Amino acid sequence: MLHKTRGIVIRYIRYRETSIIATIFTEEFGMRSYIINGIRSSKSKKSIAAFAPLTLLDLVVYQKDSSEIQRLSEWKRAVLQNDIYTNLKKSTVALFLSEILYKSIRESDPNPDLFDFVFHSIEWLDTAEEGLSDFHVQFLSKFTRYLGFGLDYYVDEGSIKALQELGSKPYGKGAGLSRKERVNNLERLLLFYKEHIEGFGTVKSLPVLQTVFDD
Repeated sequence: MLHKTRGIVIRYIRYRETSIIATIFTEEFGMRSYIINGIRSSKSKKSIAAFAPLTLLDLVVYQKDSSEIQRLSEWKRAVLQNDIYTNLKKSTVALFLSEILYKSIRESDPNPDLFDFVFHSIEWLDTAEEGLSDFHVQFLSKFTRYLGFGLDYYVDEGSIKALQELGSKPYGKGAGLSRKERVNNLERLLLFYKEHIEGFGTVKSLPVLQTVFDD
């Protein structure tokens, strides 16, 4: 059966010679895998750029709950995104967040509040002109509330208050972290995620993020 839903591309892997399997966080069905046949073929009329990390899409999908991999019927960009792919800092943050989302969201059920939070966070990232250096720290602080564990039980009480305050502010407002504060807060948050999410492991994109924001 065909269904319409918005989706957020998390990542894709190559499949056979001309196809891909994309992991997409959807508004209606949670985190799902979709096969897109022939998109890597030279004859394809569709661009694989539509499946870059954190692309926001309008989808028409074939949904069969008994299948681990679903199929896409149609897709188009839900929002015109430009800066997130041409700005080095933004594209680096996009790769980092896509890895965090992949490791953190396991549910295959709708979660409208979580979806809206991620969707609008990505919109902000694409259009931001200031406050970008602290965005990923603020995102991780806010994200914990939607994952169901919050920051209430972090062992360092001082860190709780600082990160809660940071997460309560709008993106780009009232952050202004120094490099040392940014690094320390990010380390605390990733440790917190690792302690609360089974199999979270090492974030491979972290060294690149730290290099790009090393100022």
